[in-house]
Amino acid sequence: KVRAWRLSPARSGHSTKVRLPLGFACHKAQRSAPAPPPKVEKQTRTAKLRIRGALKAESASEEHKRRVKQVFARRKGVIRACYDKALETDREARGKVAFRFAIGADGRVGSITALETLPSVPSTSQCIVDNVKAWRFPSPASPPASYRYTFTLTTETKPKQP
Repeated sequence: KVRAWRLSPARSGHSTKVRLPLGFACHKAQRSAPAPPPKVEKQTRTAKLRIRGALKAESASEEHKRRVKQVFARRKGVIRACYDKALETDREARGKVAFRFAIGADGRVGSITALETLPSVPSTSQCIVDNVKAWRFPSPASPPASYRYTFTLTTETKPKQP
């Protein structure tokens, strides 16, 4: 079935007739709302990443150590991104990543060495080392300032809250 509609006259004075299929929704139809989807008990779990870092100053003042910690706290997202890449390769990747680095008088990382890595995804430590090498740190009072940083990377799985 087809319904014919007559539209108001155009500028030329002629009216236009339009034919639309009967089910065409060009006006507000009095239809009942669709039934809500059936409630399914959520059985999915969310993974919470935990990144804990321990900074050990090997040759630096406490004040400089505090400021270096602040840099790592601000850039924690970069470490998280490296760990996310590791989780794409191995969903069960967890462990410690440790490295030693020295900060020169200009605040740049002079040398950096990976000491520990995730056994299942060794590229994680290289990702972190490459990123830390590009960061700028506060200039130490007596350069070079040497540090050892250890990250503990874990995931916690918790049921989703309804």
